[in-house]
Amino acid sequence: MFGSFEYQPSSPISSSCDIESMDEMPPPSASSILSLNDDLTISNRLNTTTTQNSVSLRSKKKRKRKLEPDSVSLRSLEDLVGDHFQRKKRLSLPRLSSVSELLSPMCDRVINMLQTTKQSSSANLLNLINHNTNQNSNIRRKPSSQTTSNTISSPNTIKKFRAAWSETCDGEKLKQTMTATEIERQNVLYELFSEEQQMIENLGLAQRVYRNGMKTLNILTDLELKQIFGPLEDILPLHEDLLYRLKPKGNSSIDAVGQIYLEWFQRIRSSYVSYCSNLINAKELLDAKRCEENGRVDDYLKRCTDSGFSRKLDLWDFLDQPRSRLMKYPILFKRIHKRTKDGHEDKRILLDTINIVEELINDVSQATSAQLCWNVIARLVYTNDEQKHLLIEKQTRILCQGELKNNRGHKLYVFLFDEILVFTRIATRNGIKSYQLTNYPIPVLSLLVEDIEDGVKIPELSSGSFSRTLAGSKPARNVFRCSSLSSIDNNNSRNTSILLQARDMYDKQQWLNLDMSSSYKLIYFAGRGLAETSRMLLKAAGQEFEDYRYPITMKDGQFNRPEWDADKSKYTYEKIPVLVIDGGKHTIAQSKAIERFLARRFNMLGSNDVEAAIIEAAGEQIGDVKQAYNKAKPEGADAVKKFFEGDLKKTFTAFEKQANQNKSGYFMGSSLSLFDIQLYNLIHFFDDQESVQKALADCPNLKAIHDKVEQTPAIKKWLAERPETMF
Repeated sequence: MFGSFEYQPSSPISSSCDIESMDEMPPPSASSILSLNDDLTISNRLNTTTTQNSVSLRSKKKRKRKLEPDSVSLRSLEDLVGDHFQRKKRLSLPRLSSVSELLSPMCDRVINMLQTTKQSSSANLLNLINHNTNQNSNIRRKPSSQTTSNTISSPNTIKKFRAAWSETCDGEKLKQTMTATEIERQNVLYELFSEEQQMIENLGLAQRVYRNGMKTLNILTDLELKQIFGPLEDILPLHEDLLYRLKPKGNSSIDAVGQIYLEWFQRIRSSYVSYCSNLINAKELLDAKRCEENGRVDDYLKRCTDSGFSRKLDLWDFLDQPRSRLMKYPILFKRIHKRTKDGHEDKRILLDTINIVEELINDVSQATSAQLCWNVIARLVYTNDEQKHLLIEKQTRILCQGELKNNRGHKLYVFLFDEILVFTRIATRNGIKSYQLTNYPIPVLSLLVEDIEDGVKIPELSSGSFSRTLAGSKPARNVFRCSSLSSIDNNNSRNTSILLQARDMYDKQQWLNLDMSSSYKLIYFAGRGLAETSRMLLKAAGQEFEDYRYPITMKDGQFNRPEWDADKSKYTYEKIPVLVIDGGKHTIAQSKAIERFLARRFNMLGSNDVEAAIIEAAGEQIGDVKQAYNKAKPEGADAVKKFFEGDLKKTFTAFEKQANQNKSGYFMGSSLSLFDIQLYNLIHFFDDQESVQKALADCPNLKAIHDKVEQTPAIKKWLAERPETMF
């Protein structure tokens, strides 16, 4: 079915156009390849030629573009991108919880526009390639008669640059042999395969032309090249191996990809994390080199961008493709899974593959965030030793950052790390951008953020720019205060309260809505009991928390817990567990309320209100079952046996009918939910596991949920390392 899928090794001619369009062209001849090599050689020598020759070549290129109908669309795209960067529009308060937000999304937009932009027919594109590759050579490839005919008959034919798979086949025969869903699935598989081909071409181009070219011309040192390109030589072979495994054998079609990608993602983890985390330093160094006075790097990159082989893409667009490609995999796999029949091997494996790639994306995001965090910490400049808070050096993530103004109108650049808030101003030291601290840092656990209504007169507003604003026609707007609740910080020698003004109401609201305390404190006894489900929810969400446990021992048949007895009166209902959030500003009591709060906060309570209600109802039934068991235990063995064969089995049967409606392996939806963890803990709640397994005998879906929870990486790690307790 995909017999036309042929992977060809990277060559200069293959980088002159989009890989998907090559299926419509005759194979390149040796003469055309030689011609393009000559063209590239001349392009590489442009850096050392005289000004007169350089101007002459540029004028030739301009005249050539005027003759090409395709050059208009490419130039329009270049102008669009250039206009975007000239405006330099950006949010002042970017979120950094995901790697996709750390780096500019412009690269993805450019690639997407190139992939979806309508171009001329394959015949016109072939003539365009012949014209480019033979500009400096007398060797020309003669187009076939069919190509010539198409060019003459339809010179202005417009079509998509990448055709769908179904457009390359006989439509009538397809409708007779395949359903509409099967055709859509093959189209997505074709897109997946085609983009893997393009990925290899782009990475090869970045390595051959950009990296090797700048090395040969001594434009960058080996150390600078290593920092900019990172472990690119490790990424390229991984994708070549993947494409080899995906390539159909003979005339067979691509049918199952889940297992191939599942194994591949497990192999590439370390290489991808290393490469993507290096992009932070690569972008920083690349921008610095392009701004140097000698202009060698910028001139070389502009020449490459203006050349046909780069398709008007900048070097950064090529370097960022592995990261942007990684972000797209879950979307493609979900599209394939949606169009895959029940019983197909990909139906189950693709769900595991999606989980694996999302874990990899999370690892990449954390590594990239950590790299950015370290870069900022390394550039902090302290005005006195008291500003050097011990927490600063321990930070691994920036939750938020942005530009704000103090009450004097001075611009501050504020960083919210995991555990501390830092106020700085941007400075330059020895030509390097740095951040000089202006106020004492405030730990998150003692941080208080106070909203101030627009126009309210307070002492801090009596001086500086805010007072001048109040004296005029416009009241002060978008103001809030950050201060410390800690008595240690509020001594006379420290000013730990600062008034800040945001750029607009949305910027201000973004700060006010932040969960300033990324740490949670769960308080319970030194046991699993009523807090274990909440602990597993926090672990599954990847949320760090303080697991505070009151010591408890058994003596003479009685629980001994002196510390709890002393602190009991401090808690609202004199019960635990309780969850402390927002730096101690809020305390949530009752185990079920805590579980629902965490599930809702971490998106583990279904995708809508109906699913949330079903999950909560099933959780209430688990509570009823536990009460029935506790009631049966004092009545003796017969009552317990009757419970396992009656109440428990009926409950499991009811859950079985509700579970896994979409064949995802979870109780509700296609991801982990609160009930999945509650069910796992219910199964392990009983000492008589033999009777539990008998009650589960006719419930394969519940067994699958149990195994799915147990194999979730974060929970699996927690189960292995959690402390042994008496209950």
